[in-house]
Amino acid sequence: MTENNENPNTNKLTYSKTYYELLEVSSESSLADIKKSYKSKLLFHHPDKHSLIEERQNDNGNNKDIIQLLQKAYKTLTVPVLKKQYDEMLSKNFLKIGIVNDGEGLDLYDLDDFEIIDTPDDKVQFVKNCPRCTSEDSFVLTEDDLLNNGTKVNEDDNEFQLVVQCNSCSLWLKVRYFDQGN
Repeated sequence: MTENNENPNTNKLTYSKTYYELLEVSSESSLADIKKSYKSKLLFHHPDKHSLIEERQNDNGNNKDIIQLLQKAYKTLTVPVLKKQYDEMLSKNFLKIGIVNDGEGLDLYDLDDFEIIDTPDDKVQFVKNCPRCTSEDSFVLTEDDLLNNGTKVNEDDNEFQLVVQCNSCSLWLKVRYFDQGN
């Protein structure tokens, strides 16, 4: 996703190529691989290097924009601080649209990430704002949920996990907690 990933008219996220996709490299690619791909893309899009006249006629002046975007992508992915900031921005944007990178499609949170709230009937609830839709207290767990619905993950340290859905959108989270009672 490039910087202009929000459409102000609809207030919805729109998809455009990431810098990685633009340069056809992965986030683990070496600097040498990024540089090689960058040079190849620059040569391909450079107006003086086009081998086909037809390509130049159909260009409509877009090569200048593409070259500027390639330059920005190259700079971002080869400067460690900029790359780190870009990767963090990508992660946040992907999370907003429901894409997660752990392979399961569920983000893992610890129960410690939830706020503890006392209810009027002297019970405890664990609440968390949704990282995607940002709805307040949209993830709610009770003590009963933890006692009755958790799945034991690790026998040695009493680790449990529970899957819970946001009350306002379709995001599901996996919540890890430990039984301190035994």
